[in-house]
Amino acid sequence: MSYCPHPQCQQPENADHARFCGHCGTRLLLGERYRLLRLIGSGGFGRTFLGRDEYKPSHPFCAVKQFCPQDQSQKAADLFEQEAQRLEQLGHHAQIPQLYAHFSQENQQYIVQEWVDGQNLAQELAQQKCFPEGEVGRVLLNLLPVLRFIHEGQVIHRDIKPENIIRRMRDQELVLVDFGAAKYATETALGCRGTVIGSVGYVAPEQSFGRATFASDLYSLGVTCVQLLTGVDPLELYSVQEGAWVWRKFLPRPVNPALGRILDKLLARGVRDRYESAQQVLAALCASNLQPQLSRPLWHCTDTLRGHTEGVQVVAFHPKGEVLVSGSGDRTINLWRKQDWWELDTLLGHENTVQGLSFHPQGHHLASVSRDKTLKLWDWQQGRFHKTLQRKGGLGGGVFTVAYSPDGHYLASGGGEHSVELWQVCPFRKVTQLKLTGLFANVEAIAWSSDSQLLATASNSPRLYLWSVQQQKPLWTRKLLCSALAFSPNGQLLATAGSISEGTRAGSPAILLWEIHTGRMIKALVCGNNAVSSLAFHPQGHLLISGDEQGILRLWDVKRGLTLGSLRGHTGIVHSVAFHPQGRLLASGSEDKTVKIWQPFPQN
Repeated sequence: MSYCPHPQCQQPENADHARFCGHCGTRLLLGERYRLLRLIGSGGFGRTFLGRDEYKPSHPFCAVKQFCPQDQSQKAADLFEQEAQRLEQLGHHAQIPQLYAHFSQENQQYIVQEWVDGQNLAQELAQQKCFPEGEVGRVLLNLLPVLRFIHEGQVIHRDIKPENIIRRMRDQELVLVDFGAAKYATETALGCRGTVIGSVGYVAPEQSFGRATFASDLYSLGVTCVQLLTGVDPLELYSVQEGAWVWRKFLPRPVNPALGRILDKLLARGVRDRYESAQQVLAALCASNLQPQLSRPLWHCTDTLRGHTEGVQVVAFHPKGEVLVSGSGDRTINLWRKQDWWELDTLLGHENTVQGLSFHPQGHHLASVSRDKTLKLWDWQQGRFHKTLQRKGGLGGGVFTVAYSPDGHYLASGGGEHSVELWQVCPFRKVTQLKLTGLFANVEAIAWSSDSQLLATASNSPRLYLWSVQQQKPLWTRKLLCSALAFSPNGQLLATAGSISEGTRAGSPAILLWEIHTGRMIKALVCGNNAVSSLAFHPQGHLLISGDEQGILRLWDVKRGLTLGSLRGHTGIVHSVAFHPQGRLLASGSEDKTVKIWQPFPQN
């Protein structure tokens, strides 16, 4: 769609490639290259649009700000002009949008800048109701260096609030936006009364009298933090009767006293009682010993297992958790003892890459599948296999994935044979083949529901299936190219590694969460630019781990749909992730030939 830029146009929506508005005749292409797609915001100084740069081959998105203030004074026009200058000056920082263009067209002024794809903190707060203490601390640690940067450039933002802080999807960094209210803090200007600008509830007392200083931004940041902690509007957090902030009355739980003292000093009404600079706040965080606690990830790598000579394709924990197995491109299966991560044994027998591993729920047997077109059943404690299945037709394309049902009655396997093989375990026999559509339908991943009644399969046809095991037919299917699957422990959700199909994020790698009984996609967790290659739910169901093609693992809060942090250490694609049965450990296998063991930090 093309959106007409004329402020008074009554029918602004036009066809994708229209040159002129069909209603008012206004030219739709701005600066001969930028096309408006939709209105995303408006305010006293103008409107903001999602745009597209049609000059570049990839047609990237951009943000377009149009100057059309209610106040048509020269002062308002100067403020808009100054915003462009400030963006050009400050846009070299990775957490401030870059300025692309500034021009006039048909008596309207425009600023074109980097599009920041993500949610602002106000939107996150509406979803979460309130932020935990650690997350608020990380907001401080993420934003204070940005404030230090703009203050060193002699700029005061003057409108810091949750709406103007966006969590960028591709890397989860916080980006400070909307410099329309900012001003240059020259020595002369700091001693003079200026225009009162800012948002009610967030404005420092001195700023409300037109005398904003660097400390005014710190005050607004403090207000933002207590709002995030409590989920309460700032106007309710300040008591006029007491002449003081009473934010602690609204806390769902007490905060660390050291963090509370830092927030109190940020909120001091007198400038002299407040921190003078962002660097002082950072120093206070460091001196209080809060910084390491707030900045560290929730999990950390404790061991790196090096026993394979090729990439690790799959990892799996024994049901009791005392053994970890890993399969590799070197055709071997390694068994690792949890007690000290000593390599217990190496199982030999496959003639090609080991793609899948699964322990029987009772732990006595191990199933493995390989690109050598075989499925093997192992007595892993004796170091030998007691059954090999290889069919000339059905398994002709290699076997890529295998999984025992949680009740231990069935074993499912799939690969390049256009079907999923379903085997009865005792006595061992083939029950059926679940046929897939598509001429070259390779099965990429399979997963069982916790009650063993449902089986999810993903193929490159591309098609996602949810099968009823009892009825041996799909309950529902979705057109989706998927590389990894995981059921939530309660059996209510299915997580798939795929991509968003529509909207401004169309094509972006994402984890899609599906409601099992309806087949409705209820949430998309956007993962930046890296395709997700592996998934696993924590045994308690509150966490989801994903591995990607760049070797990064991400922990996700399933209920809120937010990332809790990234785990870095692998240098190749993460093919497989697995939680310990009790959730105390996490294992990841990578193309970098290593298995890494991760543990959570102790919670204070």
